[in-house]
Amino acid sequence: MHSTRSRRRRAVASAVAGAAMVACSDATGPTDVDCAVTPNPAIPLLSGLASTTRVSLGPGESCAVRAESGGSLRIAPAAGPATYLIAVQSASRVPAARASLSVKIDGAGATASRLPDEPLNIPFAGTGALVEGADLELRLRRNIRRELVRRRARPARPARPGELTHLSLSADLPVVGDTIVLRNSVDVNLDVDCSSTDSTPAVVRSVGEHLAVLEDLEVAGGLTDEQHLQIIASLDDPVFRISEAYFGSPADLDGNQRVLVLITPDVNRATPRGSPTFIAGFFNPSDLSDPATCPASNTGEVLYMLAPDPDGVFGDAVDADFAASNAVSVSAHELTHLLAAQQRVTLTGGTFADLDDSWLDEGLAHTAEMVVGLAEAGLTPGSNHDFEALTADPEVFNTFHLSNFRRAGYYLLRPASTLALGDEGGADPGGLNSLEMRGFAWLLLRWIADQSDLEAGGILGGPAEEAIFRELASGGPTRATGIENVERVAAARLGSSNWRDLVARYALTPLADDAEGSPTVETQVTSLHLPDIFAGIHSAIPDRDPFRRPYPLVPETISGGSGGTSLDFDLFSSASAYIVVTTGGGEPVDVRLTTASGGLISSAVLPQIVIQRTK
Repeated sequence: MHSTRSRRRRAVASAVAGAAMVACSDATGPTDVDCAVTPNPAIPLLSGLASTTRVSLGPGESCAVRAESGGSLRIAPAAGPATYLIAVQSASRVPAARASLSVKIDGAGATASRLPDEPLNIPFAGTGALVEGADLELRLRRNIRRELVRRRARPARPARPGELTHLSLSADLPVVGDTIVLRNSVDVNLDVDCSSTDSTPAVVRSVGEHLAVLEDLEVAGGLTDEQHLQIIASLDDPVFRISEAYFGSPADLDGNQRVLVLITPDVNRATPRGSPTFIAGFFNPSDLSDPATCPASNTGEVLYMLAPDPDGVFGDAVDADFAASNAVSVSAHELTHLLAAQQRVTLTGGTFADLDDSWLDEGLAHTAEMVVGLAEAGLTPGSNHDFEALTADPEVFNTFHLSNFRRAGYYLLRPASTLALGDEGGADPGGLNSLEMRGFAWLLLRWIADQSDLEAGGILGGPAEEAIFRELASGGPTRATGIENVERVAAARLGSSNWRDLVARYALTPLADDAEGSPTVETQVTSLHLPDIFAGIHSAIPDRDPFRRPYPLVPETISGGSGGTSLDFDLFSSASAYIVVTTGGGEPVDVRLTTASGGLISSAVLPQIVIQRTK
């Protein structure tokens, strides 16, 4: 489901046109430990430390140290000036688990430095809109799932050839000009009722090879024939073509061989007038229900999109151009939710309980936005695209990419306190926390794809990464969800079969991607030059969060010296706090991790320290 935070949709549009990680050996004596570099290790991490671990790193070398009861590292003296990137991480699998920790840096001549803070002067122009998660979206999703559970709704199953299906639609192929009556289980308060008798007559306005666009009769004619032709062309290719390759095929429950995209004021009415957020479109899983258990089900593949409403009849005004653009960009996101749900629920004998965890489900949907955008621009994954490459077509950038960088930017602003796995119940936390969660999931999945050993010949012309996302969308034979789902895929593609190893390998990526003097291949997002892209957006819109500085992630400043310097912070599950330490060489630097009160850290936190020397 999609919602958009600001109604000033054109505010941004006017501005926008090496080496692998290994584990440090445990050392209880005075001997330093050299971290030898080996190709593609599985990174076995140390157990709890009985005393100080001594680390000697050369440029480009990394270590990951487990610190169950607290960790103490002594960085051996370097021959000359050296820079170290440090991530303090909780590998906890418990959603929203929090630990209050303290890091102390102590070493003569050691200081911590911020990343460069100068913007790059790259032109930026174009039009578009920001689309992001919000509380309205969260409420609708929860209401849908609650109603399915309350009604004990059973999934509908595809009919065998020649067998009639339970339809409210005609199984005939849609024809332009025909009227189709759809059911609607969502009311203006975002309540969901499987017993609803509300119906929506809609006229078919355009039919493509894989999708058909319908207009609610209340807004029929709101978009021109030319706009409908443009919409259906984009929906068929690249939206459907790429999405099907990455996330699987639809089940075609209704036998019409099309996914229906309904432009309806029912979406507009779901947002109160004057709300700072609004629903831009959604997929309703209840449409995949057997109507015997959820009579309001359309028993078919339907996406619901915001309608043009220039006079504000159904809610706040929406102009036709925005509604047309929205129908394409939001469909890329919502189609992924639909396809993933059908791989798990409709096609494999699953139930609605098999839908994936919110953080991963949204990460896949935001991945769809990116890969459709790459296809639209003729770009391939794995090519380290910078700001200039992504914005060569400003409209494509704003339609498919900008929102992902906005969500990732919010995550990078607060990486230690991001609810990476959702709220305490593992659900989407809503609001700003939702944006951070989605930014984390999108960036992690992008890193996994970029680091995987893949064959060539992908649908985008680069590596065949779509295989990874198809595996994640389906959950495999057991319909695995969340962390277990990622572990299953990472074991085959990255050689990391457990979450703790995987997030340790990822830990420094947000700080080290394309950073100066950082040769470590494993810390790179090879499809994107993150510092350059964020710097370019900052140059265009320097007064907008999260783009107020050239790169959102600025490590905490800590200076070592007589008595050392401490940093206290809250660390959430699967999140990281970042520090950059520089030394003049000749003296060791001690890094000590404890609870905020100076005590031992609970083993439930699964704390670990990941350190990389960049120069």
